[in-house]
Amino acid sequence: MFALEYFWGTGKFAIVAALVLLVSVGSLEGGQRCIDSAGNSPCQGTNSPCVCVERADVTPVQGTDVVFDFSESSNPDVTFKTGHNTNAWRVSQVHASNTTPANLGDLFIESTGSTDNYTVEIKNPNVCSGGTCNPGAANLKSAVLKDLTSWTGHSSIAAGSRITGDVTGNLEVVASGSSGGQVDLTIDGDAIGNITVPKVTALTITGDLSSEMRITQRLEGGLTVGGDYCLDRNHRHSRPGRGSFTEH
Repeated sequence: MFALEYFWGTGKFAIVAALVLLVSVGSLEGGQRCIDSAGNSPCQGTNSPCVCVERADVTPVQGTDVVFDFSESSNPDVTFKTGHNTNAWRVSQVHASNTTPANLGDLFIESTGSTDNYTVEIKNPNVCSGGTCNPGAANLKSAVLKDLTSWTGHSSIAAGSRITGDVTGNLEVVASGSSGGQVDLTIDGDAIGNITVPKVTALTITGDLSSEMRITQRLEGGLTVGGDYCLDRNHRHSRPGRGSFTEH
């Protein structure tokens, strides 16, 4: 598999090979809370899907640290309430019977502390090898990691995050000054909603970028789009696209 990679600041693109990682069952670190569509915690093998969250410093408490919403049972939403300066939230959604990735709904922040910081890893920490874990979900509806109240912290999507399908809604993280606001994510499908991030550490979209992408601070690493895209402002590539890319 090959993709077209844009090297920021050079105006040049290059063909790069996609890397396929093989993983096996690994060990679990930190406290974890899993719940299935029937409300069982831990999940029961006959009830799918099963959504899990964990953080190294705490065993998450439903309603206090995190909120699961199964209003749309096949696309459960997860709201992170408590944050941490160094420890990341890990979130994954799998079919309980066979641990293959399943769909996640919307990821939100509802901060209980005005200065809490949130780092989210979308990956399955139960299946890892050599520091690389299985993808955290199939499709993802959205990840809008900001709080509209008096929250002044920052949020990021951290290294190792991957989904096997599409991001169908918006993707947004926020910085606090020069802190936070990074995205390190692999999307094996399409990015359909708008993407608004301060910094891109590494972002790979294997399919189409069919929406607007705004990087409001800087590109720190690689940005790869394997399908159709359109690049606006100072550069426009002749390859067909269905959206726009805005550089700041």
